[in-house]
Amino acid sequence: MIGAPESGILELAKILMNALHERGRVVKVIEYGRMLGGIGSLTCYGPLEGDVEKTVEFLTHIKPDCVIFNDMIDPKDFKSFIKLRLAGITVIGIIYADNLLQVLKRFVSKLDLDLLTKTLNFLTLAADKILKIYELRMVIRAPTGRDPTHIKPLVEVRALPKGDLEYEIYSDGGRLVVEVERVKERVKYLREAAELLIKRVRSLDPNASIEFVSLDRVVLSIDESLIPKLYDLRRNFIEENGVMLEFRARGG
Repeated sequence: MIGAPESGILELAKILMNALHERGRVVKVIEYGRMLGGIGSLTCYGPLEGDVEKTVEFLTHIKPDCVIFNDMIDPKDFKSFIKLRLAGITVIGIIYADNLLQVLKRFVSKLDLDLLTKTLNFLTLAADKILKIYELRMVIRAPTGRDPTHIKPLVEVRALPKGDLEYEIYSDGGRLVVEVERVKERVKYLREAAELLIKRVRSLDPNASIEFVSLDRVVLSIDESLIPKLYDLRRNFIEENGVMLEFRARGG
């Protein structure tokens, strides 16, 4: 659960915590103050002997149904959240922030992709008096805006209830968290540039076509005999748009 302190995220956590408790769930709280732990008969734990990892070690042995981890900020907090989740315990983490992207990056820096969706199922962001809920899903496909033949595992972050895709997380020489809307805007710009280019090429080859447009490559299908003659056109396109242009000989 992500939100600025004044966003109401703490009040929402209290409602959720009470609902779980009333349904008979064993709920424990980890926090550094007493923002949540003063509610009813719920047990609140601080860092045992000054170390939150010792608290987590204790909780993994007693195995409560749910742990609410308030005010996650330190790298040890994120590590502890992950350890609890991998121990099979439901964990609700509260992070006082208003930037979903930065929170995603903190988890991605500590987890392999195959563990990310086993650790994070849903993210709740409270900002500007709006509550947004995101679901994380592991899929295998080409990342948005990339070469469609380069299929790989990636994590989709989709806004509920409509399922709009807002972020993608995948490895590409390093772990990336990509804002899909920005990718789409860039690909749209490159496609428009490719459409202008193909009009010029069709004056020489009426059957020339665009095979695909991606973030790092534009591919045109043209008559093979024309490829050597379009060197300057290719060079200018690359310089103007900062993306590779490839001419492929048209089959048949």
